[in-house]
Amino acid sequence: MHIETTAGQLKKALRLVKPVIPRWVRVPVLACVRITASGGAGRLDATDLDVFYSVDFAVIGHAPDGLAGGGAVFLIDHAVLLRLVSNLPTAEMVRLETAQEGEAVLRFRDARYRLPTMPADKWPELAPAEFEVWSGDVDQRFMDALRFCRPMISTEETRYYLNGVCLDGREMVATDGHRLASHASGVGLPDGVRPIIPRHAVNLMVSAGTIGRIELGKTWLRMHVPAGTISTKLIDGTFPDWRRLVGERNDGDAVSLMRVDLDRAEMREALTRLTALSGDATNRAAGLVLAAGRVALTSVNPDAGTGEEALRKASWLWVGPADERGDPMVASFNVYYLRDMLGVWRGNERVHMWLRYDRGDDRHGLPAYDGLGRPACVTRQGDAEPPAVQDGAADPLPRVIIMPMRFLRRLDGVVSEVASRLAARAADAGAALEAAE
Repeated sequence: MHIETTAGQLKKALRLVKPVIPRWVRVPVLACVRITASGGAGRLDATDLDVFYSVDFAVIGHAPDGLAGGGAVFLIDHAVLLRLVSNLPTAEMVRLETAQEGEAVLRFRDARYRLPTMPADKWPELAPAEFEVWSGDVDQRFMDALRFCRPMISTEETRYYLNGVCLDGREMVATDGHRLASHASGVGLPDGVRPIIPRHAVNLMVSAGTIGRIELGKTWLRMHVPAGTISTKLIDGTFPDWRRLVGERNDGDAVSLMRVDLDRAEMREALTRLTALSGDATNRAAGLVLAAGRVALTSVNPDAGTGEEALRKASWLWVGPADERGDPMVASFNVYYLRDMLGVWRGNERVHMWLRYDRGDDRHGLPAYDGLGRPACVTRQGDAEPPAVQDGAADPLPRVIIMPMRFLRRLDGVVSEVASRLAARAADAGAALEAAE
């Protein structure tokens, strides 16, 4: 039997499935790809037993093996085959053909390479043929949700059920316990169905660019992508009741509320510069200082120095009870979490950050947002705080929620000075405006 195609077609398929090939192979067949041809079309399969990636490619001709169900079948080492075709012109004709048992021949031009193969019946078949829970087409909202939630997926091994995105109702959600992202998915699953798609599959789906259809089973999910299909095991676990966390934000008793309006690009660039001082995990706090309607960022690392940046395009507004108003104030967050949070919003639009804080901590006239379970929410749409749970036909608004860090004592003196400079700048700006009028 043989399969004829171009080096470009084979190269593209091999590169697409490369992320599925395990880096450390304990089962030899997992280092191989299965190449089949039937009915004038070719298919290349790869798996790590958790994800099956099938890529279609064009064939010019093939001769089947009667013992292989009417199609040509090869099991060949992925790395070797990719290295060979990567050094050929895209339009170069290549031909895979059987030689003797346990061997295949790759031909092109006047070259002939004899490659070891494995028996076709060694290929694992774990993905189910039927997906009985739900199936349907998806649109761009699903891809937007994947890109939005992916940075918040956890990487820890203990709470393995956080190592993916959860489809919950009409929303997709991901969290690592410190930050949470939710976005409308465009998929309406039945009540009680909350599948968790693992991080590896999410990365493959995002790299595919678009998804046309999804088929959901009890333990597997299949996505139809432009190049073929991706079948993945779902995470066997229960995703936390994240709506309770979101709901706690609406409890306004003894809590003050403020809205910080930020220019996404300006703040992200400032946070990137502040990471130069971050050092190890104990020095990653960034102080968000609010004074006189202005906003500044500051970071203190005893070993690397002190940084301060006033944000020219940022402002803040008190929207809580008038008798709870404080000015100036400071909130402390992980600088990397803040930067990642802004990274999920595309474009240079402004974002709104909602802060709640307890007034129990008041040092140097600066009420500090220690949080202690109270999150900060970010949304891009509208001037009102997004409700905890949204019903009706409209899609839920995308949101990011991050937990603040405990206020660090080494920020005490620094933030007082930063707040004083912000107030002075505000006074100078007001005086200049009065003079102009």
